[in-house]
Amino acid sequence: MNFDMTTIAEAGTSLKTATEIVKGLKGLKGTAAPSRDAEDKISELYGIILSAHGSALAAQTSQLSLLQTVRDLDKKISDFETWDREKTRYQMKDVNPGRGSVFVYALKPEAAGGDPPHFLCAKCFQHRLKSPLHGSPNLEKGQRKHFCPECKTEYMFGSAQNR
Repeated sequence: MNFDMTTIAEAGTSLKTATEIVKGLKGLKGTAAPSRDAEDKISELYGIILSAHGSALAAQTSQLSLLQTVRDLDKKISDFETWDREKTRYQMKDVNPGRGSVFVYALKPEAAGGDPPHFLCAKCFQHRLKSPLHGSPNLEKGQRKHFCPECKTEYMFGSAQNR
């Protein structure tokens, strides 16, 4: 998004021109009925004032747009800071050592803070998502199938002894 400083400059120029026209109108002396010259100056003044209002409105719209961008960026920064704190509660762990490595993120016991032990999908974790793995009740060749409800990745690893 570009904030065009010329918009504000145009408003200032328009208002300066309007001031000059008003000074010109004050200098007109004469009859009770406005002269053609006075009517032309008044019409010109109205046009310039309308232009100044348009420029001011455009500047205000640009400013509001910039403020929204700042709010959006502040939220993104806050989200990153929150994730940076949250991700320190987990560590990458091989939950299938010796049988073909399977890496997940495990909650550190010292960071549990009352949360039960659980594993997070490594793929989702890399995208700043916490997606706990769900295990199937059945064992296949001594391993349990776990799946990520978010990205649908499947992991095969042993049962609860890996926690």
